Amino acid sequence: MTSIYYIVLLLAFASTFNYTINAAPGQVKIGLQKVVPTTGLVHFSCDSGGRFDLQRYQVHEWTVPSDKVEHCFSVWNHTSCYFNAYDESNKGHFAVHWVVEEVDFYHSQDNLLNWQLRARWGE
Repeated sequence: MTSIYYIVLLLAFASTFNYTINAAPGQVKIGLQKVVPTTGLVHFSCDSGGRFDLQRYQVHEWTVPSDKVEHCFSVWNHTSCYFNAYDESNKGHFAVHWVVEEVDFYHSQDNLLNWQLRARWGE
């Protein structure tokens, strides 16, 4: 991919959650946003987050206890993905951010520069 793609992707991630999400002690706030796929809804089902659908650029937030793993399952365009929206790797953080793309799911604890590939559609 070209470097311009990565610059645009970085700017999209940086502007994804242009607000601060806070949680009470012992809780973690999860924010999930669909950036792409550009067509259709992405359907989610999460342990504490419930069932919800996201259109492009929509955000869904929910709070989970900081001592529980939050499992999610998503479906889009005849493919699916299981991922942990919150797990042991997030201990000590009060917020977890997710961005869903056409191929990948990215995760960040700082919602700025440190985005990590955590899941892929079809895996």
